[in-house]
Amino acid sequence: MEVFPQYTLYCYTVKYHASLLDPEVNMEVTLMERIHPTQIRKYRISCVGIYQRMDMCISMYTCRSIDSVIHGGLGRWDNALYLSGIEIKESVIGIAGFGRIGFATAKRLKAFEPSKIIYWDVGPLEYAKEIGAEFASFEELLKNSDIIIVCVSLTDGTRGLFNKEAFKKMKPSVIFINTSRGAVVNQDDLYTALTTGQILAAGLDVTTPEPLPRDNPLLSLPNCTISPHIASVSNKTRYAMAELTARNIIAGLKGEKMPAPVC
Repeated sequence: MEVFPQYTLYCYTVKYHASLLDPEVNMEVTLMERIHPTQIRKYRISCVGIYQRMDMCISMYTCRSIDSVIHGGLGRWDNALYLSGIEIKESVIGIAGFGRIGFATAKRLKAFEPSKIIYWDVGPLEYAKEIGAEFASFEELLKNSDIIIVCVSLTDGTRGLFNKEAFKKMKPSVIFINTSRGAVVNQDDLYTALTTGQILAAGLDVTTPEPLPRDNPLLSLPNCTISPHIASVSNKTRYAMAELTARNIIAGLKGEKMPAPVC
């Protein structure tokens, strides 16, 4: 900061998903204080979209007693269906939240030939037609999906959205994936759904809190895969995010237009 002694630089990692910042960021106060927030989300889309598919595959394996394989309890292959699971092909994929990450995920899943991709958002979206994705109500998405992928922003309206009432409406064979924000899921209700057979399996890249305490019951379940919020972790993506952050800072200090402002 010796080059710009008149400025004070504040570094704050803002958590957000899709198109909205988390409620913890008060934009009105930010603007009043003449603080100029920036963003780096455009570099996360491809990486997160690919991770959604990987997380889905891992979750499918969790419901195949893969834990017994890891710990040497494989035993005999008693029949041809041992360790078998569902396929993406001819399944109904339901995506809750069809912003940039939701749409990017759907585009990649299209190659696996699902029977249908449905999505729930504020309303029908024109760009969804590019891949033949169909708008559905929230109730329809819960009822008809074989795989549910959560890509919503965390708002007052989505906090706790996936609760016991939502899980009751899902198929007992559904795989539930969340890479948005942990708080959109009621984790106690998810645990109940996973242990009572309401749903088949879950894959979580986000939880509340992060990381989960080691005694959290979700960590003990063979049909629940939890990763440490790494959906955007690839060398290329992280270096690009760091570079864009630096360019935002330099432009802001020079009084120039920042390449990626929030507003």
